[in-house]
Amino acid sequence: TKNAIGVDGQILHELGHSTHFRKIKFEDFEKEVSRKFNDADDVYTVLQVSPYATENQGELIGEYIKGRLSGDKYSNDVDELFERCFKGKLELKA
Repeated sequence: TKNAIGVDGQILHELGHSTHFRKIKFEDFEKEVSRKFNDADDVYTVLQVSPYATENQGELIGEYIKGRLSGDKYSNDVDELFERCFKGKLELKA
């Protein structure tokens, strides 16, 4: 992300995880969070968010939400991949 760095970025990233965790069942937690990106196109798309986001789908979600909360904008490809991993749209209210 370009806008949130340091402790502020870490807090927003963890809030992203918290938002994700509220959407999934506890028994599905490990499967949902640890799923890796195996497709080269997906990895390229995720790199537009951050290198750390390529670790797994859970980290993409944390990094994407951090970015969005701090004002970053992403391509349609990134938004669509996030929505696939998050299983829905991220609703940010002003």
